[in-house]
Amino acid sequence: MRRARSPRSRRCINDCGARTSDPVVFLAHSDPAPSPHLACGGAGPPPPPPPPPAEEAAVAGTSGRAAGVSGTRQFAALRRPPVRLAPSARAERKDKLSAADVAKVHAFFYANGAVSPCTRDRVRRRVGPNLWQVAQALVAMQTMDALFSQFQTENVLCGTALSYSSFKKLAPWNLRRVKRETCLCRTCELYKCYHDAMDTVPAIFSLPDATPAASPAAEAPAAANASPAVGAPAAAPASPAADAPAASLGSACSNYTSKVSSLLEFCRLKSKREQADYLVCGGCVAEAAEACVNNTCSSCGFGALWSSPDDGLRVHIVDSDGHMRADAAPEWSTQIKWDTYTSTSSESPAAPWDGDGDADPTPSGDKEPMRQQRTATLVDFFDEFEQLPARKFVEHRRILSELKRGSQQLHELLAPGWLILDVDWSENCTLVGQREIQSEYWTTKQFSLFIAIMRFLCTAAWVDRSGLIKVGEEVIVEPEWDSVAGSTTIPKGAYFAKVFSAAAALGEGGIYTVEKPNGERVEVQRHLLRHRSIKTIAYGCITNDKHHDGAASQHFINKVIVDVHAAYDSTEHFHTIGVHSDNATHFKSTRMLFWWSHTRNIFEWLRMVLVRFGAPGHGKGVWDGLGAVLKRCVLSAITNGKALTESGKITTDLEAREHLAKHFMSEAWTKSHESKVVSEIKIVHSPRETIETERQRGAASKFSGADGISGTYEYLALTYKLIAARTFGCWCECCWDCVCAGGMGSTCPSPAVGCGRPMCEWVVQELHQIDARTVQKTRTTAQAAGKGFAKKLRPGDWVVAQACKGRRGRGAGDRYWIGQGADAGDGSCIIKEFTHGGGKLEQTTFTKGDTALAVKWFDRHAADPEGMHFVEWDSVAAGNDPDARFVLNSTEVRAVNVKLNVVPPVGRPLVVSRARRSGVQPRAPEAPTIWELPRKAHGEILATLW
Repeated sequence: MRRARSPRSRRCINDCGARTSDPVVFLAHSDPAPSPHLACGGAGPPPPPPPPPAEEAAVAGTSGRAAGVSGTRQFAALRRPPVRLAPSARAERKDKLSAADVAKVHAFFYANGAVSPCTRDRVRRRVGPNLWQVAQALVAMQTMDALFSQFQTENVLCGTALSYSSFKKLAPWNLRRVKRETCLCRTCELYKCYHDAMDTVPAIFSLPDATPAASPAAEAPAAANASPAVGAPAAAPASPAADAPAASLGSACSNYTSKVSSLLEFCRLKSKREQADYLVCGGCVAEAAEACVNNTCSSCGFGALWSSPDDGLRVHIVDSDGHMRADAAPEWSTQIKWDTYTSTSSESPAAPWDGDGDADPTPSGDKEPMRQQRTATLVDFFDEFEQLPARKFVEHRRILSELKRGSQQLHELLAPGWLILDVDWSENCTLVGQREIQSEYWTTKQFSLFIAIMRFLCTAAWVDRSGLIKVGEEVIVEPEWDSVAGSTTIPKGAYFAKVFSAAAALGEGGIYTVEKPNGERVEVQRHLLRHRSIKTIAYGCITNDKHHDGAASQHFINKVIVDVHAAYDSTEHFHTIGVHSDNATHFKSTRMLFWWSHTRNIFEWLRMVLVRFGAPGHGKGVWDGLGAVLKRCVLSAITNGKALTESGKITTDLEAREHLAKHFMSEAWTKSHESKVVSEIKIVHSPRETIETERQRGAASKFSGADGISGTYEYLALTYKLIAARTFGCWCECCWDCVCAGGMGSTCPSPAVGCGRPMCEWVVQELHQIDARTVQKTRTTAQAAGKGFAKKLRPGDWVVAQACKGRRGRGAGDRYWIGQGADAGDGSCIIKEFTHGGGKLEQTTFTKGDTALAVKWFDRHAADPEGMHFVEWDSVAAGNDPDARFVLNSTEVRAVNVKLNVVPPVGRPLVVSRARRSGVQPRAPEAPTIWELPRKAHGEILATLW
């Protein structure tokens, strides 16, 4: 190696611009190539490309030495290898996933997400110069942590390890998270106000300045002076014990520390659902006992933690007079702020509002909830929280979970022939012109929009036993011993599942892997799978009538049912309809239930009508999104001047209907949405005059009889004026059999044997029209029909009479009496006909035209609580004369020749008497004959009563 000393200041040999006074070391040709930046320490820019070889320089007409480069430097430069700019090839990672595994990850995201059907949710990414990839947004229905946990539980990659970071990187590029809000119902929104304020509570107990000294009684004033300010930053404590040490919180109670820790743990819960589960025994609202839900359990609830007189926190903080105790920790006197709702009206001052679902807070009516901010101590905050939201929210969450469970059960049991109808009113659409003069601002033009979503299972896909079923599709797996080709009913032993993997080839023998709701996977042959292909049709009903009431709802529901039945009944053969709506009064009222009770008379092809209601404020669904889509289409056309009307403008409800019909009912739109969830949208219109005529027809009618309507969420229309009601819907196998066996008819479903859910038992209710005009008309019709029945009555025939109002017993069954026609002495039942005037016979009053009939009465069996079994009435035991005859006025007859069935005797009890002790064989007494009235006849009789 030869060392050469450089001048005092020399540039870097790579001409990077750096200068140094240190000597530069050059390596001989036998040494490796020098470092690119020996002079500047490697701080300069990357070296330039190497100079050309000596031969090329010579050809160019100059040599390296002639260029002013020394031989040593030239030789070293020529020996230096070229710098490689491209990165070196990296070896393939051993943990790299195969293309098949990546496809499984993508399939998992799509199976647990939802592809948005809206055009505004179309996303794109750049894949090249002027080249973009477009797709619909895939909405994540869970957090990424929850998805990864489910991914590991399901073992999607069959044992192949995948880290959380790699799982997120493999997510589809069009995956989007949506911003989630509270449901905005009154109960949930009121609870959220208090839940947000609880975030500041742990910080109050965790700040160092807020910790009192070891002697609570002596140091309480000093600690109070050092209490933290409201809104101080929260610092998570290291342990629950550090949150509230017994000495620092000013209590000698051994259980005090654990109670404060439990309260802080409750305040740290981030979701309302977690807090609701925390307040019940077992930690799950859906499985909690009724006492826990109704806040009557002594072991759970916020009262057991806070205000319990035996073991609550409040007794250690506040004395019996409501003042802070001397040894109470100063943190409890800290002022915090929170929002709440109050009910205001012009007749009374503002008062705290309890957030109860649909009822008006007071009878005065004109009240609206108003949001306001409150400031008070922690004690006042928790007192108010226990009194208002904590008392209501657990019950509200229970209602929501029960309705979701029942809705999912019904969805899994649907078969061809069912029509599922979801209805709701959208907000009125305001037609704002593209250009308006100033005075037009004060005149708004609106139209009402009624949304209906109709769904049903396609019969052709159901009966197909060899077609291909895609992964993720819903199926019904039939048992091999009861799978009948062409049948549209669900046999015993069948169950709901989803296709996990499809068969490789078509045919009845193809093997599919299906996944049950509990996660179990089973291999099934294709001919045992019934494909649940759901057809969804959306209806946008437009009118210039601004009243969202029951009359308008009935009008459009009728229109939708008639249209669907006319278009698809030839292939689908509908027989049942299930309607779902929210709890608004234009859907849930006695008037609407009365209308539903005789819907089967309007549509003769209906065998059963099921009406379901959602939890208060939780009725949101696809119908809300559809209303927004229709209104956005109209307003966008107005703003951009692209109206599809003949006039080129949209200023009335008729022009809005014309524009929407040309857009959504066009062949191009229908063809492009064949594979979408909503494959068809129909636009219908009704003028105000048509709806007003139907509204005036029943304006004077008033109804009653729907007891407990605000807390009942499922009804079954039996026959005219007769409905069956239950609190929650349960569609387990037992409940399904008792409701759907035999097509229901007009019978009332009996309580499901083995169901074990008392809130799901059916109760029969009779609806009445209570206005004078309707009652008089019904009474006149019934009395005229009774006179006609009297002429047909013969001795021994069964007769039904309406009971006197003063002698009615409990229940709907005691509103009528059952008897048999008796011989009046001439072989007929007619004692006397009052043709010329009225009179009185056997304490019964008659008017002109009435007929006196001889009857023999039957009494309801004492052992039958439903009142469907009858035995002959013992008039002598009731204190009547043995020779007395019983007279019936023909105007009280409601039916004759009703069929009753004899109940066979099970056994006769023996009489223990002296004859038995003396050795004489005892004789059993004659048991009375028991007659049973069919449930269908019971419903028909109730429909004739006024």
